[in-house]
Amino acid sequence: MPLIPQEPTRPFDTIRREMERFFDPANWSFFQSQVLQTDVYETDTEVVVECAIPGVKKKEDIRIHLDGQQLTIQAVIQRHHTVEHENRRFHREERYYGQFQRTITLPHPVEEEGIKASYRNGILEVRMKKSAPVAKNRIDIDFH
Repeated sequence: MPLIPQEPTRPFDTIRREMERFFDPANWSFFQSQVLQTDVYETDTEVVVECAIPGVKKKEDIRIHLDGQQLTIQAVIQRHHTVEHENRRFHREERYYGQFQRTITLPHPVEEEGIKASYRNGILEVRMKKSAPVAKNRIDIDFH
């Protein structure tokens, strides 16, 4: 009587289910909550970045840097504990405090001068004027 496995693909099915469970977006909510959630869009004249950073109390706690087409946003959300908080036992603590950083590649080159940033109701908005397209020049080759 030959030995034939009933389900030869069973080990692979288990691996597939585990991979699906691992990559399920619902399991990544903890990590997503700690990343600056960002929208990037452009108009005819501007590139706009909107970033949700709730809880920032001072403008010094947000820094923005532009390096070419790379926009980096850094933020610190300070945790404010009171005596009342210290006597509490938390059952759930989902608000994140600490340092954040996000670097975004802009869809179009922008002018470094005249960048406007504002923070209102937990949303940072950065507006940048598009730069004029750079003319492509042909480079001559010395051919010997």
